[in-house]
Parts: sequence; structure tokens; C-alpha cells
Amino acid sequence: MCLYKLYYIEIISHVNASIYKVSTDDFMKQLGHASQIIPLIHPQDDDEQIMSNDDLLQLLSLQLNHSDGIRGFFATYLTSPESLTTEEVPQVLADAVKSSDMEVMIPLACMNVIMPMAMTSIHQDDELKECAKTTAKNGIKILKLLKEEDLVVKNCNAILKVCNGEEEEGDDMIKVCAFVCVIHEL
Repeated sequence: MCLYKLYYIEIISHVNASIYKVSTDDFMKQLGHASQIIPLIHPQDDDEQIMSNDDLLQLLSLQLNHSDGIRGFFATYLTSPESLTTEEVPQVLADAVKSSDMEVMIPLACMNVIMPMAMTSIHQDDELKECAKTTAKNGIKILKLLKEEDLVVKNCNAILKVCNGEEEEGDDMIKVCAFVCVIHEL
């Protein structure tokens, strides 16, 4: 058995041992979970499928069921080499995103576009600017999955109001977006 397959067997063993932890672990641990799940979403051409799509969907759904899981997953996924190799979001990930709690997912999906776009205007280094731009493009792929949701329009309109200097009450995420708008203008 090749070393590559042994690595995946180790991943699966770890994932199976901690499958329910993805629904409760804190942000920092979610980064680790994501780094082990992402290769399963984007298997290489010659890899055998180690986990069924149904099991993978269940695992992703558990992770994307709470804020720390969503943030941890996308902090890893949007900057991963695997996400850069495809224009399309893998169907299993798209299904998990669409089945998540929209009240939590949508503001975070908006932030995953806004924050890296703001960073493109802040970074002085061209390589860092390009990395931020790529991260934003990956964030857009996720946000596009949710475009039919009313909350996307509501969040984007609230962010636009704040960026235009209009007062907006409510969500802490919108306040962070306002801060990003202010930074972007500097």
C-alpha cells in the first residue's frame, strides 16, 4: 500500500474517532478538522474514494452547523491549494453549505468576500495582494451558492448602507464589515 493511501487511512481513522467533535470543537481545533476533511472533498484522480459522499456530507454538515466550525473550515478551505484547482465548488460541499444554518452561514460567507477584498487594498506586497484576491474569489464561489437566500441580499444591503455612512443597527458581523469599509477607504 502506498504511503499516500496510508496517510488517508490515518486521516479517516482520526475523522471517525472525532466525528462528533467537529460539531462542538472550538475554532482552533476546527482548523485542524478542516485540513483533514479538505483532501477528502478534492481527491486526486488516482485516489480511491475513502469516504462515501453521504458520510462526507454528514461530516461537513456537522462542522458547518456552528460558527466556529464554519469559520474554521473556510479559513482553511478558502486558502487551500485544493480550492484553487477548481472553478466549481464540489457538490458535497455545496450541499453541506446549503443545508447549514443560514443565519450563521450567510454573514460569515459575506465576510469571507469582504475581508480579503479589503486586504487587497491594504497589502503593500504584490504576492500578499494576489493571495487576498484569490481568497476573495474562493469566497465568492461559496457566496454564489447562497444567492437565492433572502438573507444574502439583506446582509449585503446592510453592509452597503454602512459603507455609505448610513447608520445600521444590529449584527456584530455588519459592524465588522463597516470597519472593513472604513479601512478600505484609507
